[in-house]
Amino acid sequence: MTRQVITKKDIEEEKIASATEDTVLVQPRKIAVQKPDGYLDRFLKYIPSEVIVMYITICGALGDKANPVLLWVAYGLCQLGTPLFLWRVGNVTKRKQLFISTLAFYFWAVAYGGPFHTIDGYHQAHNAFLLPLYTFFVPYFDEQDDDADDEE
Repeated sequence: MTRQVITKKDIEEEKIASATEDTVLVQPRKIAVQKPDGYLDRFLKYIPSEVIVMYITICGALGDKANPVLLWVAYGLCQLGTPLFLWRVGNVTKRKQLFISTLAFYFWAVAYGGPFHTIDGYHQAHNAFLLPLYTFFVPYFDEQDDDADDEE
């Protein structure tokens, strides 16, 4: 399974490319697309799990009484690193998916805490409530967007 979300549009493009491969010399396709990703596939692909694990590990290694500046630096590097990692290592080229995954990292980081405890008015329980809402509903609404694109 690749990290990039596969849509109905990708399948149509693959069919067109496959049809022209008989007559035109082209580079071989990276993946054979058979069907668009379902809800569970999109759900898993939108969570930048490798970056989340790195962030939690760094925060844990710094400890409970870590310098807030170090925690903010760790958060910033991971937040900026999320789209770069997915693009360079995960071979994700779709901007929409990179945006959704980068925003997903934000929700995971805020729910975990880390440097956000230094913000007045921060309540981990409130922010932890937003995480499942975002994580569970974005793949559903993204599927609806793909269906709307097909109707045009």
